[in-house]
Amino acid sequence: METIGAAVWRLRAETGGKLPKAQGRLLHAAFFGALGAFSPALATRLHDASRPNPFSLSPLALSDGLVMDGSRVRRGDVLDFRVSALSEELSDFARYRAPDSLRIGDIPFAVERVMTDREEHPTAGFLDAEALYEECRTAPLVQRAVFHFLSPVMFHVGRSDYPWPSPGLIFASLADRWAAAGLPGDFEKTAARQAAEGILPMDWRGNTVTVTIKSRQKKQAFLGTFAYDLRSLPAEARRRFLPLIRFANFAGVGRMTSQGFGQTRTIWR
Repeated sequence: METIGAAVWRLRAETGGKLPKAQGRLLHAAFFGALGAFSPALATRLHDASRPNPFSLSPLALSDGLVMDGSRVRRGDVLDFRVSALSEELSDFARYRAPDSLRIGDIPFAVERVMTDREEHPTAGFLDAEALYEECRTAPLVQRAVFHFLSPVMFHVGRSDYPWPSPGLIFASLADRWAAAGLPGDFEKTAARQAAEGILPMDWRGNTVTVTIKSRQKKQAFLGTFAYDLRSLPAEARRRFLPLIRFANFAGVGRMTSQGFGQTRTIWR
């Protein structure tokens, strides 16, 4: 059985300082530093892998759930850091082997609490991937899916940024990450993209944004809430897309989800 899910690490700043507006590389480095202390072999394997990483990381958020939008951190500030794991060994790390401290940039944080279920934090929780897949196979056919993109989502088409939530790109991204994680079922990126082209957009509220990856490197992305109508799809396609819709809550969507991009929450009916 493969356990996937998300833990929220509650951090308290031990000193004051400043973080750059683009924090993704620092969060990625902090995570790998902690993972390397837990399992050097696992950290090396993931760092050198060519396939999508089996985890995603959130931007730092205030304890009320709002994404931190300033760079100044004061001693004693409390921030939440969500670690989503798409494998058994990473789920074990995120839940039970979290570090006592985490250094993000030049600022040391104490890990005060690890929240692992919805009673502790609304975005935390773990489940068995096989059970998820089987449950979705017998669930009522999904009619509508709403994607809340909480951090910028980035896609490339050819060599160009593509700042638009195309259903084909969204479901191809999810199918690719599902398959890379070795989860149950036969999900193939190209087939998912082709099938998703029949999904119709519904109401949406969103906008394009320019994001800074590192100094002098900027990308076009999008944010917002987008609803999709799946009723025009064949029944089997609708049934197969439900695991991916639920999976998006942990995997994220698009590129660089291991640096805080593409954080996603979904609802469906």
